[in-house]
Amino acid sequence: GGELLKFIRGNKENFAVSGLDKPMGNNLRIYTNDEAEKLYVLDLDNTRLVALKKTGEYLSQYLNSSLGNVTSFAVDEKQNKAYFVLGSKILQIEL
Repeated sequence: GGELLKFIRGNKENFAVSGLDKPMGNNLRIYTNDEAEKLYVLDLDNTRLVALKKTGEYLSQYLNSSLGNVTSFAVDEKQNKAYFVLGSKILQIEL
């Protein structure tokens, strides 16, 4: 499956994802920022959004068959929503 790597100031850090029910696919997109509490991984191969602690521990996942066709996404933690671009449409999921 796909591999997530963590870098701090250009140096590779140890990072492992734990607690998933099945491994990540090969086609992944990641969303986080300095203010976000979580790391969000869009697993296109398994049509799911996975929420992780920034230490790699599994928190939750959201399954939707449309997620395999997403080209871009963003998360608004304050509103507990994720937004996905599907062609000319936007899909919103409550987190």
